[in-house]
Amino acid sequence: MPTRRTFLREVPRALAAGGVLAACGQVTEQASAPVKEPATIEWSFAVDPGFDVPMLQNVKLFENANPRIKVNARDESGLGGTGQTQKVLTQLASGTPPDSTYFTAKQFMSYVAIDALLELDGRLAKDKTIKLDDVYPTTIEYSKFDPAKRIHGLAKTFGLPYLFGPVFVGYNKTLFLKRGAKLPDDYEKEGRWTWDTLVEVAKQLTAGTGDDRTFGITPPFPTGVDVSNSWMWPMGAQFFDRELKQSLLTSPDSVAAHQYMTDLFTKHHVAPLPSDPPPPNGIAGGRIGMALILRQTATTFDKGDFEKGMVAAPKGKGGRVIRAAPHSGGVLKATKHPDEAYELVKFFTSTEAQRTWTGTFPGTVPVRKSLAESQEFLKGLRPWENVAVYRESNKLLRVTQLPQKSPDMDTLLTDAQKAMQLGQQTVDAALNGIKPQWDTLFQSR
Repeated sequence: MPTRRTFLREVPRALAAGGVLAACGQVTEQASAPVKEPATIEWSFAVDPGFDVPMLQNVKLFENANPRIKVNARDESGLGGTGQTQKVLTQLASGTPPDSTYFTAKQFMSYVAIDALLELDGRLAKDKTIKLDDVYPTTIEYSKFDPAKRIHGLAKTFGLPYLFGPVFVGYNKTLFLKRGAKLPDDYEKEGRWTWDTLVEVAKQLTAGTGDDRTFGITPPFPTGVDVSNSWMWPMGAQFFDRELKQSLLTSPDSVAAHQYMTDLFTKHHVAPLPSDPPPPNGIAGGRIGMALILRQTATTFDKGDFEKGMVAAPKGKGGRVIRAAPHSGGVLKATKHPDEAYELVKFFTSTEAQRTWTGTFPGTVPVRKSLAESQEFLKGLRPWENVAVYRESNKLLRVTQLPQKSPDMDTLLTDAQKAMQLGQQTVDAALNGIKPQWDTLFQSR
């Protein structure tokens, strides 16, 4: 038994170590966890119309679950995605950046180009709560970058996805029935829903004159690299090879894919030109038969006063290859609260947050497989939405890999595609005209 003098000597030591006194005079140490101070972090984001409410709901849910962390949520949707990114870049330059920011594949490159984002792999490897195997892997690849090779889509992780949706074809079923055209769903069941079939169907839907004219489709053209992949990939074309070592802008497949899209305007006349009487409210006006859309941008389509349908994007020479548009969150290196900013970004990917975005309309497809493939996901869908299309498309996603200078390359490409659309230049002339500058930007690392 310890003496009284020994006992009294050991008590202060035990208390200083955070220990407790056990029976029989034995001292058991119990390490105390460091107390974390309250923190305020800033989250900068832009969202499509209607997503501001669920975004702020999720911020509140995060604060409730993490009472020591306050989030100043900066909604910069009024600036657009590009404007929001430019504002954050300006804040970085002035030394007053937010702690975390949203980005898509295109905006992501603006941040990694200046090494502004915190690599998350170390935290992810130690984090036992995030369950990354439940997240569609391609959605995470959109936020990967190889700093050594200066290429997108590989190696290190700089963000986590939270909003997401694969491209599909929404169509005006009422117009199809009026024109006596076979429905895309029927072609899909027969295995004949292809880009060639889409042209033939679009011709049947195009009729009338003036303000009564209807068009078969509003294609995603002209546009930048990322969105163009929605038709380039299935047509067997691409702008770059998989490792971003070679530019394929003027390859035969790229020329053929651009010719297909140009012909929709200049040859087949199934898509409205800027000079045509503009169909009011786009596809919602009832005068356009088909459009390639995402769930998170389907608000206008959903408002249309007609019976609606939904089918997967067509197959082509390259099969059915699906482009998606994840919104991801990243932590800026300049933050003074990296742990707290990481927790916020991680929370947006959680099942709890995903329910907020998927349970309403406009909504998103869950980035988590368990939720996307559950009956719970069905509750937030509109009657015209086909969950089987979402689930199949999720498995066919291909990541958008972009060079460092892709924002500047987008401007070149969009201007060239406009010239094709308006018949001002042939496809060959337009693509070859931008090739020298395009290649210089592509090779910039």
